Amino acid sequence: MKPAYEIHLSEGELADLGTLAVIMGQVEESFSNVVQQLLAVDRATASIMMKASGAELWAAVIRSRRTDEELLLLVEGCLAERNAVAQDRNDFIHGVFDLRQFGGSVSIGLGSGQVTRLGGVLMKTARRVSKDVERPVSELPGVVERAAQLSCLVAHVAHVATGGQSNDSPWLERIQPVLVKLRASKKGTATNVKTRRKPPKP
Repeated sequence: MKPAYEIHLSEGELADLGTLAVIMGQVEESFSNVVQQLLAVDRATASIMMKASGAELWAAVIRSRRTDEELLLLVEGCLAERNAVAQDRNDFIHGVFDLRQFGGSVSIGLGSGQVTRLGGVLMKTARRVSKDVERPVSELPGVVERAAQLSCLVAHVAHVATGGQSNDSPWLERIQPVLVKLRASKKGTATNVKTRRKPPKP
């Protein structure tokens, strides 16, 4: 059955939207599985706990069970990235898609009152209903790519947190750019702390 209103999305854009939803579902499932394994609880209990606390619980459980500095660095990176990507996901999944014209001018015919738009750019947008946030649909592929990278990061953390070796992780190569960035960020933070703590010269 056709929906009540026209959907202003191509097959590729609809596929991207579906892919984004599926990837983020996989990420949430990975969070729940790690909590279940590390706390030795059944799936139903883990699901209830995750529903109450979400990714914050996942991060807290790993911190309480593991001391590896690089793993904990990745956990913090995952948490920040997950929150950002979840916001992106919600903007599109809970958005109303439409065609909007930006720029140009409007001409109103004398007598007829007919409105004609001149010039400007016609753009597909997703408007988040609850927040009235509007985003171009052209941003969607980038959000899907970011979600895919997040899924690899979460999968790698799950592998190591549940007893696997980092070097054996199937996702290690794919997360290298993120890992390098996180290491550099940590190094920069440590340098700033040392600079602030340096005692003043007499």
